[in-house]
Amino acid sequence: MEVLNERDNLPEVLDLIPKGYEVVVVNDGSSDGSGELARELGALVIDHPINLGQGIAFVSGIKGAMMAGADIIVHIDGDGQHDPRQIPQFVDYLNERPKIDVVVGSRRIGSNEEYPLLRKLFLPVFNGIIRWITGYKVSDYLCGFRAYRVSSLKRVMHIFDEYYNAQYNATEMFIGFSSEGLRIAEIPVDVKPRKSGNSYKGNIKYGVNILIAIYLSLNRWNRGKKR
Repeated sequence: MEVLNERDNLPEVLDLIPKGYEVVVVNDGSSDGSGELARELGALVIDHPINLGQGIAFVSGIKGAMMAGADIIVHIDGDGQHDPRQIPQFVDYLNERPKIDVVVGSRRIGSNEEYPLLRKLFLPVFNGIIRWITGYKVSDYLCGFRAYRVSSLKRVMHIFDEYYNAQYNATEMFIGFSSEGLRIAEIPVDVKPRKSGNSYKGNIKYGVNILIAIYLSLNRWNRGKKR
């Protein structure tokens, strides 16, 4: 998981992670002691001295988990909105279905938090556009609760070498996965409002940057196909 000033949410998140899982926390430039607290609570912590954005922090976490010897990596947000007790469901899904490369948690077929109105209106639109581009039958591309098969990720790590905006990485990631032929499935997840802190993505800015990321990602992968 990546954290940016999530000290108040971390204890509950880490406490609810089932025993037996190695926990990697990327401290992406927090100023509230999130990294130190995560380390005290037993996590392997990767520190970014400054905030580099969610996408860069995600890649740091993926590489850290790979170095730790993981076969399956479950990504979960550190803001307390996801239920860590659902992690085994992701792991079991991949273990039982060797042809699937990535499992995405869906809030739309699970339980939903109360979104701000603009996100509630536009998220289905964004999901529809990404579904049309990628062909994946996924209802919630932007949910941060996902699991990845490491052997599959190793084949496509080059797609993370260039981001339009490191804070809005999910769109570019799934378009890249589609271009590389990865197979995606989804399972329902439960989501609740965060107890403390605020999202750094905004609302209008969030939507605008996703649309720009979609456009630039398409150009990038279309150029790659023509080479």
